[in-house]
Amino acid sequence: MKRANTLLLACLLSGAAMALSVTTNVMMHSYCGRANGQIWAMVTGGTPPYTYSWSNGGTDFQAVGLLPGTYTVTVTDAVSDQATADGEILLLNSYGNGALNSYNSSLGYCVGDPVQISVYTGQDSPFETYDPTGLYGPWPYSFSHPSLLDQIQSSICTGDNIVYELLFLDAQPGEYFDVDFTDANGCPGTMDVYVDAPFTPPALQIVGVGPSCQNGATGSMTVVVSDSDDKKFAIYVRRANQTIDCYATDVAGFTSNGIDEFDGLKTFTDLQPGDHYLIWTTDPFALYEGIWTYDYECRDSIFFNVPLITADCGSMSGRLYLDDDADCIMDFDDNRVPGSIVTVEPGPYYLTTNSSGQYAAALPYGSYTVNEQHPTYVQSCPADVTLSGPGTVTTNTGCAGGQPLDVMVNATSGAARPGFVMRYGVHVRNLTAGSTGDVTLTLEVDPVLSFIASNITPASVAGNTITWTAPDLTMPNVFQERYLWADMQVPPDVLLIGTQLDATATITTTNTDGDLSNNTYLTSVTVTGSFDPNDKTAATSSGLSDTEYFLDQDEWIDYTIRFQNTGTDTAFNILITDTLPAELDPGSILMGAGSHPYTWSLGLTGTLSVVFANIMLPDSNVNEAASHGFVLVRIKPQDGLLPGTVIENTANIYFDFNPPVITEPSVLVAEFSTDVQEGNELDELTLFPNPAGDVLNISSLIAAVMSIDVIAVDGRVVMSVNSPIALDVSSLIPAVYAVRATLANGSIFHKNFVKR
Repeated sequence: MKRANTLLLACLLSGAAMALSVTTNVMMHSYCGRANGQIWAMVTGGTPPYTYSWSNGGTDFQAVGLLPGTYTVTVTDAVSDQATADGEILLLNSYGNGALNSYNSSLGYCVGDPVQISVYTGQDSPFETYDPTGLYGPWPYSFSHPSLLDQIQSSICTGDNIVYELLFLDAQPGEYFDVDFTDANGCPGTMDVYVDAPFTPPALQIVGVGPSCQNGATGSMTVVVSDSDDKKFAIYVRRANQTIDCYATDVAGFTSNGIDEFDGLKTFTDLQPGDHYLIWTTDPFALYEGIWTYDYECRDSIFFNVPLITADCGSMSGRLYLDDDADCIMDFDDNRVPGSIVTVEPGPYYLTTNSSGQYAAALPYGSYTVNEQHPTYVQSCPADVTLSGPGTVTTNTGCAGGQPLDVMVNATSGAARPGFVMRYGVHVRNLTAGSTGDVTLTLEVDPVLSFIASNITPASVAGNTITWTAPDLTMPNVFQERYLWADMQVPPDVLLIGTQLDATATITTTNTDGDLSNNTYLTSVTVTGSFDPNDKTAATSSGLSDTEYFLDQDEWIDYTIRFQNTGTDTAFNILITDTLPAELDPGSILMGAGSHPYTWSLGLTGTLSVVFANIMLPDSNVNEAASHGFVLVRIKPQDGLLPGTVIENTANIYFDFNPPVITEPSVLVAEFSTDVQEGNELDELTLFPNPAGDVLNISSLIAAVMSIDVIAVDGRVVMSVNSPIALDVSSLIPAVYAVRATLANGSIFHKNFVKR
């Protein structure tokens, strides 16, 4: 009996909880007697589905287009239970507070110009039929305020979303004021207006222009966009002879700090040959282009010319990928290879792959072969393409997979002067698709230097060794890279001038690295009292000479390009261009350490461009230590270089819109390394070959070599031998080592060598 009563009570409670009920919510009252009222019915309980019956004949959950009055809704559920409710539409003699406020926005305005406010009043097209049941009254609207200069309706470029542009004189930033308005029937309202601060114009710098073929729009232009303020603006390109000043091509919108959307770098493509303007504007929707208020639009332009290729061209596109299953078909899950170079022959033409491994170019009609230039992977699939029409031909390039993990490190620095701060830059790159596991990086600097700061907090600073560990340097994804810098204090000791400061960067990974020869990098800089702040220096792979490239010893050249802002204001963007001489192979470029974040690209004919977008480099008068920058570029000479060949290379450094600073030439002479000696160590100690494989030959013309100690970068003596002539170094891991030689006359000499 007790159980039956419990069930009955539960049923009664359940039935009570599910009883059908309805309430109404007035969404909009009638403005000045218009039939624009709206009431919504809100149903709870009952058994759906529901049907609705309004006293005005409506059968939806909402009743719209209502005149002032009371309206009743009857709701019937699926089991014929009913509930009713009333809602009253009031007669309002003016628009309610906020009727236009949420649609009123301030366009950016330049200092000294009228404040511009855009207001949407419900008209989406010049040909749209007015809807009297909506929020907005009939057009046209009129606005009034003592500071109102003029009002204009416009949609000349967009063709829809007709808006009013209101221009106000003498409005002050941060000011709130009310603007009265009436619709075409005379129904009044008041709109709140807030005046933003004037717009801070962005700094734009064109950093590259690509040519266009005569049979189509294949040109390109790349621009760096520096930081602005928090107002939205846009950049676009139009041809110089375009009569209607609407957006002609791709429109790039920038928000927040002005550079979010494209990370400060934007490339416009499909440009026709001839003269163009790059335009920035605070009217990102082109509401006011082509009307007289164009004069008040906050905008500016930069002229540029797209060169003409006097040939008919077709377009080629493809991706560089790892063909792990060796079928020469790019599968969905095949890894794409970013940041690499492919060459197209005949030409040669040079293309760089983007973050998804894609390359593209417009080339004259003809048959071509695509060759990849990755430092680790070998091309395993032929990639041939024939261009004979204006369309795009896709040709993907496959490389043999299965390469073991290979992580590399390199480093360089700014100038070293007594009493000043110098910066080391370190670049760590996973050249493969292998996973690194945890990564540890050490930077061992000269003991005279003291650590100040780094963009990544070190795990430890012990004496002259700085160590960084996971998770900051872990690279969980394929082909990742990391950039790091560390600032050091040079002591204010003039006796240091002329001495050499050595630093060694070493990278280790938890997972096995299949090639340790590039896990250690030695960089050197000489302390100077004065120096050229914009220079280009060369270091060869053997480190045997600063003036000669030894054909039998050297493999590559590391160029460090240094720059300093010695002007009178902050440099927003810095562009470095390098038109490589014929003796260097553009396809072998590997980008390295930098003082600041940068992007790079290689032009079709092999011109290197490095862009420090939004670097905000202070001038040396304001902050000398922070006014410096640098970048490291590794490149190999062309094959077949003859002895006596001069390799001369310069760089052009553009600080914003100023003419380029052209560095003094870096000059190397190609020679063989017979009887090579080093500076003041002439005849004292000779090590060869250097780098060494299994055997390192040691000799001296001063006296017999009695003993040798081989010292690792961490100071450990890893090998000691008496009276050596040929030292077996096959057991040493690839790295940089120091040799300490004791001669028969008691002299002790030190010299470094690289174990391959």
